[in-house]
Amino acid sequence: MSISFPMKATFWKKLITGDLKEHEITDDMILEQNSSFYSLDNEQENDEYGIHIWHIKKLELWNKFCLTNFRDRFWSDLQYSVSVLNSKRMKCIGFSSLCATDEGTRAMKKLGFDLQGYYDFIVQNREGEVRVIHSTNFNEQIFKNEDEWKTIFKCGVYTKCIEENNLCILSV
Repeated sequence: MSISFPMKATFWKKLITGDLKEHEITDDMILEQNSSFYSLDNEQENDEYGIHIWHIKKLELWNKFCLTNFRDRFWSDLQYSVSVLNSKRMKCIGFSSLCATDEGTRAMKKLGFDLQGYYDFIVQNREGEVRVIHSTNFNEQIFKNEDEWKTIFKCGVYTKCIEENNLCILSV
């Protein structure tokens, strides 16, 4: 099962650079079903979009009933969506995913995604208070007093950008 959506290029670029956080995405940043920005006087960026993978999960039933590799099927389905949007004279400029588990990170790496360069750290103090800290340094020491705050989880944004002349049909 997966939830992915095409985002207008302006917002997708902000997402992958950390200027926009995943939880700040609103419906006006996402392409509407059956939408096309294309017109002869539009700027090129208005024809572009990026696909953000919000959630991906391999259910246990997949192994029991499906003969295909889950990651390959997911990627194939995503490519189909891209081909539909590109047939409307739009252009996919890349893919992104905020990876919060080791399994998600492995899947994105196997699909050719790279760590983009901004991260969310989940930290907790002795009293149980939890904070999310946004950073551009994965190895940053978040707090000077490591005894008071502990990093309990790190998330990273992975991207797969598309070359300028590529038709967005990528191989795995």
